[in-house]
Formats: sequence, structure tokens, C-alpha cells
Amino acid sequence: MPPESIKFRQAVGADAEAMYALHKASVFQLCRHAYSEIELSAWFFGRSPDIYQSGLSSGEIEVACIAGQVVGFVGAIPGEVTLLFVDPVHSGRGFGRALFERGLSKASQGFVGQLLVVATRNSAPLYRRYGFRPVERVALVRGDPAVNIEVIRMERPSNGSPNPSIERTAFGCRSCRTLGASGRRYDPSLVTPSIPMPSWSSPEVVVQRQLDAYNAKDLDAWLATYAPDAKQYEHPGKLLASGRAEIRARTAPRFTELNLHAKLIKRAVMGSVVIDHEDVTRTFPEGPGNIELVCIYLVEQGLIQSASFVFGPAVVQGALA
Repeated sequence: MPPESIKFRQAVGADAEAMYALHKASVFQLCRHAYSEIELSAWFFGRSPDIYQSGLSSGEIEVACIAGQVVGFVGAIPGEVTLLFVDPVHSGRGFGRALFERGLSKASQGFVGQLLVVATRNSAPLYRRYGFRPVERVALVRGDPAVNIEVIRMERPSNGSPNPSIERTAFGCRSCRTLGASGRRYDPSLVTPSIPMPSWSSPEVVVQRQLDAYNAKDLDAWLATYAPDAKQYEHPGKLLASGRAEIRARTAPRFTELNLHAKLIKRAVMGSVVIDHEDVTRTFPEGPGNIELVCIYLVEQGLIQSASFVFGPAVVQGALA
């Protein structure tokens, strides 16, 4: 839980500069393993602290502060948590959860229907813990030339029927309404459903979801991408684990490693087969280091049926060549 010194209050216009700096730091640091350098470089193209003007004016945004310094913020309107960003310096201390719960409470107040969040690849595991499930993969359009940045629409049902007084676009994203002379809300780069994205159960997406869950150390979400009777092999045919129970037992200790992270170097997709080349940071018995892997996934019916790994040599930091 966040420390008692943290204070929550409604954001004001004077917070915009600090929010913008925090927003950029959060994206560049916390999203850097989930998005390419091209996507990250386009993320804030043409943007400024003015993107929060509408939300600040309407009272939709709340900030978290320590000793008067903004360390995170959340935005919410009826039926939707529209923003959630935490200073990466304070990541992992529970601020994100605390802010999200406050935003979720505000979004739920007086609203009946489907609660909505639009998640980045790396934030989706957090929202899944609160019962949100993916419904659509869409894109933010940023940069010049335009870059499509994949995000995930996630919904969680509430009791009863949707409230007809809450305006929704044809795509179900309330934060994507066009208001005012600018024709945009305070986030000017709206999710764009006209950009075709692979379905949630496509092989490439399933493998990406397992990679996101792996890097989030969310064992349940990671294991959910595997079929109940899935098998893992050391290529070409040495069986490592069979079934979710064995796969869980084999992998669970790894998720306790503080430095665990898999960086995707290259991906190839052909039909139901996805091949990832990864550089994985781990803590080996000899100490922290890296190992390169080639991972060959067979994905059918929206689940990984088998995974075969080619292991490179482990390189321990500080070890003599």
C-alpha cells in the first residue's frame, strides 16, 4: 500500500507542467519494453501540457502528491478511467493501484453498464486483476509520418443495463468523443478503430500477451496464454514440462527474480507459428546476467499449444571472458 505521506487532491491548472513531465517519463520508462523506439518517439509528437486542459477544467483529474510533488495522476468520467500514470521513480510502491481504485470508484459512481479502460500493452495485466477483460485492439495515431501505436480496450461489467445518458461513440470509447472547437478531448490522439489490428486470439497477439505477462511477472496471466495440456521443449524435442501444472512449477521460481525481463529482438510469424528472438535478463545461481533465446510457439484456438526453446549461453555480469 502507498505510504501514509501520500496525499490525493483534485488537479488544478498549475499541475499541468508537472503532469506532462511525469506522463512522458512514465511512458518512456515503463513502456519501453512493450513498444518500439519508433512508437515511443512518436508518442508525444505535437503534444504539450495543454492536452489536460479539458480534464482539468471539468475536474476529471486527480493527482497523488508526496511532500507537495506530483507522483501520479488519474482521470475518470462516468463509466471510464481515462488516464493513469505514475512517476517511474515510484513505480512498484502501490501508487498506481491506489490511483486506479480512486478513478474506478469515480467512474462507477452512478453509472450502470460496461466500465472501460484503454490500456497500453504493459498496463493490461494490472487492469485484468480488477476484472477487466480485453474487447478490442485499436491504435493511437501519432507522429509525422503517422505511427500506429497499439492499445487495448478493456471492459468490466457492472450491474444492470448501460446508462443511455452516457454518450458513447460507435466504438464504445467515451474518452474519444469530439467536443469543442478543437474537435478533440484533452487526449488529442484518439483511439482509431479504422486501423486494422490482429484479433485478440491471433497467434501473434497471444504470444505478445504472454510476453507482456512475463515481463509483468503476472504468473496467472502468463499461464492463461497456454493451453491446459500445452508442452514446453528444449529444441528440438527434449520435453521440459507438460500441462499447466508442470509449466507453472517450472516457471514460478523465475518470476521471483527482481531483474527478470525479456526483450524482444525480432519476431517472425507464419500462420499458427510465432518465432521470437529474445534477450532475457535473469538472476542465475552465479549472479545476474543475460541469455539469448529463440522461442518457437505453436498457437491454435487462441492458446499456446507448444513452446520450443533454443538456449544461447548464459552471460553472467562481471564474469571473465
